Amino acid sequence: MDRFVVVRYGEIALKQGNRKLFEKVLSNNIKRQLGKSTVERIRGRIIVTVPSDKLQTAMEVMSRTFGIQNYSLGTWTTYDLEDIYLTSTDLAKREVERGNRTFKVETRRLDKRFPLKSVELNPLVGERILEEIPETSVDLHNPNFKIEIEVRDEGVLISCGKTSANGGLPVGVSGRAILLLSGGIDSPVSGWLAQKRGLDLDAIHFSSPPYTGEKAFDKVLSLAKSLSLYNGGREFRLYSIHFTEAQIAVHKHVEERYSLVCQRRLMMRITSRIAEMNRIIAVVTGENLGQVASQTLENLRVIEEQTDLIVLRPLLTYDKIETIELAKRIGTFETSILPYEDCCTVFVPSSPATKARLFDINRVEAGLDFEDLTTKSLNKSKMYRMKNGEILEVGELRFLKKLLSLVVTVWIAVLGVLYIYVYGGIVILIGNLIGKMKGKKERKTFISREVSRFGRAAFVLSGSKVRVAGKENVPQKGPMVIVANHQSAFDIPLIPGYVYPEISFIAKKELSRIPGVNWFISALDGVYIERGNRSQTAGAMRKIFRILKEDGTILLFPEGTRSTTGEIGEFKEGSLSIPFKLGVKVIPVALDGTRNLLQKNSFLITPSRISLAISKPVLPEDFASEKEFSEGVYNIIRDALESLRN
Repeated sequence: MDRFVVVRYGEIALKQGNRKLFEKVLSNNIKRQLGKSTVERIRGRIIVTVPSDKLQTAMEVMSRTFGIQNYSLGTWTTYDLEDIYLTSTDLAKREVERGNRTFKVETRRLDKRFPLKSVELNPLVGERILEEIPETSVDLHNPNFKIEIEVRDEGVLISCGKTSANGGLPVGVSGRAILLLSGGIDSPVSGWLAQKRGLDLDAIHFSSPPYTGEKAFDKVLSLAKSLSLYNGGREFRLYSIHFTEAQIAVHKHVEERYSLVCQRRLMMRITSRIAEMNRIIAVVTGENLGQVASQTLENLRVIEEQTDLIVLRPLLTYDKIETIELAKRIGTFETSILPYEDCCTVFVPSSPATKARLFDINRVEAGLDFEDLTTKSLNKSKMYRMKNGEILEVGELRFLKKLLSLVVTVWIAVLGVLYIYVYGGIVILIGNLIGKMKGKKERKTFISREVSRFGRAAFVLSGSKVRVAGKENVPQKGPMVIVANHQSAFDIPLIPGYVYPEISFIAKKELSRIPGVNWFISALDGVYIERGNRSQTAGAMRKIFRILKEDGTILLFPEGTRSTTGEIGEFKEGSLSIPFKLGVKVIPVALDGTRNLLQKNSFLITPSRISLAISKPVLPEDFASEKEFSEGVYNIIRDALESLRN
């Protein structure tokens, strides 16, 4: 008998239009933690199948995965009554082996074609269990376990031993946040609560060696590992910030009563810098209203003034006893009470200000160079990458990464120039010869193949890894329009390199003035668009019509501009009018990660992980209007983009 884990969710079921997205994120979070497993979504349930020797591990994973209301051991069987009896009895025997004796049978008849009603099937199954296992008895009000039978279209799902989980929302559905993690009781509990509301969490810790020792940091590292277990199998990063020099500077130049508030403001500034590097918009703290001197309303306002991040304080209204009880339940309490000081307790003033005013803080901070202190702190800091309670990598935080990016950038620039102006010139020359001998189509095919090779080489040489899903969804030939979201200039070589080689580009008119680049755009039958020039745009549209009518392929970025956040922007009005009017199929492509490879307003290339999801062709004839067609394509790319990140 094949057994699996039946997962049930609560709050997700209330999400209406976003329910499928929430289910998908939850399923992906489970997969990431279990490795080799099958996670199947059916109506109102998620079925998790793992090898029999991994069942107990799977149950443990369910217990800590947010979004799950409860879970139990289950199995499928047929509509045959004897099969239902045998399966129910087998599951009941497992519970009896665990010391449970009283039971109850509950049936949900979702498939009304099944001949027996729920009230008729319950006693029949109960009688068989009593016959097979005499030591059991029925208790309808407070049973040790329940045999739950669901008669579905797919078959009969039988489960028992329902165990409550943490509920909440799947990690990842609410965005990303960074936690101010100390070695105390409050901050890890606050982080856990933030994860429970669907936040994908990182953490930042401020240490002050030699005033704080290795054991103090080991304590924080242990807390971070604990929180990483609850992060839905996603990578959890701990940023360890060297704060000694900054604290000494504050202690020397700021009136003692204001020093604690100034330290907290500097922490917020450094946290904001880390958040900006990682597209994080919220910071989570363990602050509790009135618990210590820095946590009065006045002080919280002055501290928060130093950041543009949304500041979340899950413990704001908790009393200490409630926080301690929750810390014990999630397994962080024993670590938090280890007797090792962190930086917040080293330079505490004897009489701290409890009602600091921004005017006074600006006055006492006038002699401090916060920007310099921030940079120096980041220079000496480290980042710990971890997942599921295990450390994956420890690395320098910023400047070694910048040095690597500079080397990669120079490397790519040199190779790019050589390719475009040396090898590229040869390719164009050979292509022209092929065109004269065999025709324009063969010329374009040859050059397209070389551009495709260059597209793949650009990512390999940059040290980036590209993962592609759905390549089988790309037709062998046109006409078609490949529609993708837009994150960076690297999106252009990405598509011919990894999706479809023989593409005509739509390019800005300015690119026609760049020698080398304009060679390839022209050779590939590219189309230039000059914004604001209606007559030129009309001519460009006629050329696009011609390309598609000749079974060509067009690459289109309907957002019209690159997204700096990585989120898909709204499509420009009329951007899909041509494929809709011509009835040409659209291939939706979701891409993610190229914004990290080359960020907007930056010339540095950073090795990154690139993901591509190619969806099935979308046909205009399946939509009543151009607007519905555009919205349909947009939604497909948006959902696929979300899946790539989960």
